[in-house]
Amino acid sequence: MIQGGEIRERKLSQRAGKPFANILNEKVIEEAIVQAQLKYRNRLFTPIVTIWAFLYQVLDPDKSLANAVKQIRSCLAVEGAEVPSLNTGGYAKALLRLPEKMLEWLFEHTGETLTALSRGRTKVAGALRQSARWLDSGHGRYRS
Repeated sequence: MIQGGEIRERKLSQRAGKPFANILNEKVIEEAIVQAQLKYRNRLFTPIVTIWAFLYQVLDPDKSLANAVKQIRSCLAVEGAEVPSLNTGGYAKALLRLPEKMLEWLFEHTGETLTALSRGRTKVAGALRQSARWLDSGHGRYRS
């Protein structure tokens, strides 16, 4: 049977995690949880939701805990889920529960992913430049 917390997390993963889906999606965070051997209770601020709230917090000009909680609340409201209070205590405690080992794994994985993406884009950009030069030289003209 699916519990209320699982439904909330699914709704949040569809909305809150969307901006980070290419780099730091739910599966990546779940792998970090496994690597850190983290056990947690099913609450609103699971490790996955806490990471996403933290990303909102550090990337937004308003870096307050209250703003991060508002972001999570608005994601839940849009998805039609039960909206928690504005109290920041649960989020603050959840941040403290994140093990350093898990965060280190996430930083390393994210860095490796971004490096691989930038190399891939560099290769694609280089291939596009090479193709453009070939076309400019007249080789790529359409002949009937």
